[in-house]
Amino acid sequence: QERPDGPDQCWGDQFNLPRSCTPSQRLRGTPLFRINNWTTLGGGQTYDYLDPQFQYTANAAWTKRSHNIRFGMDLLKLRMNHYEVPTANFPGFTFTGGLTAVNGGPAPNPYNSFADFLLGLPQSVSNGIMNPPLNDGADPARPATLRTSVLGLYFRDQWQVSRKFTASLGLRWEYYPVPTRADRGIELFDFATSRQLICGVGSNPKDCGIRTSPKLFSPRLGLAFRPTDSFVVRSGFSLNWQQNNMYRNGLTAYPSQIAITRSGLNTYNAAQTIEQGFPEITPADVSSGSISLPAGSGTTTLPKEFTRGYVMSWNFSIEKALASNLTAQIGYVGTRVIHGVRSQNVNFGLPGGGSASQPYFRSLGIQAAINVLLPMIHTYYDSLQATFNRRFANGFTINAGYTWSKYVTNFAGSISDPQYFHRNKGIAQEDVTHKLTAAGVAELPFGRGKRFLNRGGVASALAGGWQLNGVFSAFSGSPFTITANAAALNAPGNPQLADQVKPQVNILGGVGFENPYFDPLAFASVNQPRYGSAGFNSLRGPGVVNLDLSVFRDFRLTEKLRLQFRAEAFNATNTPHFWSPGVRPNNFQLSFTNDVSNMALNPDGSVRSLNNYATITNVNSTGRDFDERYFRLGLRMSF
Repeated sequence: QERPDGPDQCWGDQFNLPRSCTPSQRLRGTPLFRINNWTTLGGGQTYDYLDPQFQYTANAAWTKRSHNIRFGMDLLKLRMNHYEVPTANFPGFTFTGGLTAVNGGPAPNPYNSFADFLLGLPQSVSNGIMNPPLNDGADPARPATLRTSVLGLYFRDQWQVSRKFTASLGLRWEYYPVPTRADRGIELFDFATSRQLICGVGSNPKDCGIRTSPKLFSPRLGLAFRPTDSFVVRSGFSLNWQQNNMYRNGLTAYPSQIAITRSGLNTYNAAQTIEQGFPEITPADVSSGSISLPAGSGTTTLPKEFTRGYVMSWNFSIEKALASNLTAQIGYVGTRVIHGVRSQNVNFGLPGGGSASQPYFRSLGIQAAINVLLPMIHTYYDSLQATFNRRFANGFTINAGYTWSKYVTNFAGSISDPQYFHRNKGIAQEDVTHKLTAAGVAELPFGRGKRFLNRGGVASALAGGWQLNGVFSAFSGSPFTITANAAALNAPGNPQLADQVKPQVNILGGVGFENPYFDPLAFASVNQPRYGSAGFNSLRGPGVVNLDLSVFRDFRLTEKLRLQFRAEAFNATNTPHFWSPGVRPNNFQLSFTNDVSNMALNPDGSVRSLNNYATITNVNSTGRDFDERYFRLGLRMSF
């Protein structure tokens, strides 16, 4: 649960903004003022989650000669109860800069966005609530609920074919019924009638006729061949159905959450003035089982024939035991995601068309997204992986691994228009080309039984028994995209890319304000109703090198009582680890604002101000809450 600080009241009333506070809602805080490329003002929301899970398993094993057979079942029940109105739907205004820019002129920049704010002319305005009961507006709003079940049956035979050859054969069957709400079915948008059907209400069946496949079989195969006692060849293959909740993205679909967004007819028009406040929200009456979407509201829906994606993975490796307790392994690992499900907005606009080109604006007056969960994602991962291990001996052990990989997806971007889907293909945001990790433990060579200071005495007692531990990691930086202001594109529901005007982009390596990481003049804004020529994730941020160290020592106080002293240093070298340019971390996710339109140029074409474009202004904590060197001391007593 999260609540903003301060009095428990709706501050929108204090600003005299109409309809900023809705009876029965638990939202607290000030309305949002989202100013493109500036810090968002206001905000505050409440999250109440209650998500119990129940899992039932049963299995049996049978060993017969060279076969070890195991079979069983899994039943998983997930219960989601979420009260949440995300920041995007909290009462708020968005200022894009288009209102003070010239259509066909230079792209809007941060100064235009701030000017729109000063004039009180938002390009879009939004409001959102959880759907309250109809009978009494004073009752608390209901949380969005979702009930999901998964059934699995499996069989596995580990077969010792010979002394040198082992095969593991498995088959799993899974069934995913259509989820439901706590008191009814989910929702289904009927594209034939443009109405939202409430499953299990009125004449609608509880699953609204949505069909899921009962033929989800998952084969698994593993092979291991040991030609000699020190040499092993391994290979494996598996097919696994995606474990995602098929309607997770629809948890807050209309009317479980009612979110209204209104925008100007194009990116150069205001939706309204600030003084007009926020859209009025009317609770939905679902008793008929069929309702219309209100103007300004979108939804998320499933297709009648739901296709669940699957993941195929295969590997081949060789492992060799070497002298001096050393073991080395090298192998190939490949993974493919086929028909991965994603939210596809079917209410997108065409370049230059504005809201008038959105199909459901013409028929229903809806400018928000209407998302369909479709099997559209295909990803390709290939890697060379090597490990090197030395078992603990003579007071020393080390484990090291290196991965060289490439991760490509057909949806690195989010352009919704099918004729431009090919522009979305690129390196995935999660791609890490090179990654090296090493961890070691060493007993320091001092004290009794060691090489140095081994003759007893005070020095031997103080120096003996210490253990040094270290973890080293180095990996490539993350890919990132150069965007541009989308005002000239004027295609709602689609992002805009910058134009790449130089064939090669020089990486300058700068850090900090007005000190570019890459050549900022390699890209330019787009002032026409078309997509920019740059690609998604076409550049890569700085890599990371990190070392964590610690020293331990055990003191025997009595025969049974021991005391351990620990001294640890995270990022022992105090090396800064930088995010990619334009990355702005917050509490929940990373935001990317690498907008070339922010850059201001002099009349001669030189850079006057970068305005945060092409600059690195944040550090990456590499999985921790801090990046600077961090010391920690501790005592541990055992008995």
